[in-house]
Amino acid sequence: MDLSTKERDRRAEQRRISYSVEEAAEETGVGRSFLYMAIKNGELASLKLGKRRLIMHDDLLAWLNSKRQAA
Repeated sequence: MDLSTKERDRRAEQRRISYSVEEAAEETGVGRSFLYMAIKNGELASLKLGKRRLIMHDDLLAWLNSKRQAA
């Protein structure tokens, strides 16, 4: 079975466990500065590896869900 490029890309995205702040902003539709503010305020967990700041997929979902419950 030969998978199309689109299908391979979709499957690769499903396996993603972390995002850069820019990628998290793109995925969620939330601005980068809003995400950085949430990180600074301790609302959104992140980790720093070298010069990169990463947001774990589960932490991003938990943060978004907490915003839904607060509204």
